[in-house]
Amino acid sequence: MNKRYPAFDDCIHLERFTGCDYCAAKNLVAWASNKTHAISVKNLLDGSIITIENASTPRFSPDGETLFYLSSGQMHLCRPDGTDARPLGQFAGPVIDPIWSPDGTHILFGSAKSGSIGASADSAPAKHPGGPGNTPVVIEDFGYKFDGAGYIRPDSHTHLFVVEVATGEVTQLTHGVRDELHHTWMPDSQRVVYCGNENRPREQSIGYDLFTVDLQGNKKQISEGLWIVSYPNPIRPVVTPDGTAVIMGALNPYADSSLGYPDIVFFRFPVDGGDPELIFEKSDNCHQCVQFPYNASCGW
Repeated sequence: MNKRYPAFDDCIHLERFTGCDYCAAKNLVAWASNKTHAISVKNLLDGSIITIENASTPRFSPDGETLFYLSSGQMHLCRPDGTDARPLGQFAGPVIDPIWSPDGTHILFGSAKSGSIGASADSAPAKHPGGPGNTPVVIEDFGYKFDGAGYIRPDSHTHLFVVEVATGEVTQLTHGVRDELHHTWMPDSQRVVYCGNENRPREQSIGYDLFTVDLQGNKKQISEGLWIVSYPNPIRPVVTPDGTAVIMGALNPYADSSLGYPDIVFFRFPVDGGDPELIFEKSDNCHQCVQFPYNASCGW
C-alpha cells in the first residue's frame, strides 16, 4: 500500500451530513447531505428511506406529524414521508437554527437582518452585487462578534424571529444594534431564552447575558454580574423541565485571572429572579471540563 500525505482534492470526495434530527414518536431520523443536496428520512423500524430533493435543515415537529425544512432559502413543511409539501410564509434572510416550540405552534429561528441601525425592524437584507467582497463597508469601530461571524458590520445584526405554523406569519422578537443567539424555548411555548449583549458596552463584546422574551417581544434579563461567553466554547442555555431555571455556562468568577482565560463553570439561573447557583465545585475527585462544538445543541 502506497502512503502519501493528504491533499486538498481529497476533500472533494468527502460527504458531510448536517442538520440531523431524530423523531422519537415515529422512530425516524432525518439528515441532509452536501453531496445530494437533499434530505433523507430513514425509518429505523423497517429501514426504508425517502428523499426530499433540494432541501436542508430538517426538523421534526414534537408530535412527529410534520417535518420542517429549508429549500432555496425558504421555509417549508411536509409530512415525514415527503407528501403534502408546502411553503411556510416568506422571509427575506437566512434562517439560522430553527427550533419547534414544545406545543408545535411556532418555529423559532435567528437571522442576520440588515438595516439594524437607523432602519425599520423589517428591513430587507443588504444586497451585495457580485458578492459581499466587492462592496465597500465602512466600519468605525473594530468590535468583534464572538459567535464565529467575525468583525461587526454596521448593517447586520443577529436577531430572533418566530413563524406561526398555522398562518406562516413571521414576527421579529428582538431589535437593535446588538446580537441575540443560542436561543431555545421555555416549556410553556410562550417565552424564549437567549444570550444577548445589548446591555454591555462595546468593549465588553465578548460578554453576553441571559434574557427571556415572550411572543409579544417583552424582554427580561435573568443574569447579572457574570460573563456568559460564546467564544471559544459556545453553549446553548438549557431550561429545567419545570421552567423555573436555566442552566448555562459562564466564566469562572473565582478563577485566577493571572493564569489566562478563565474556565467555564455551570450556573443555575432562576427565571423569576434570585441569585445564580454554582452547580459544580471543583475538588480532588471532581473537575468540570467543558468543550462543545460551535452551535452545540446541548449545554450540560
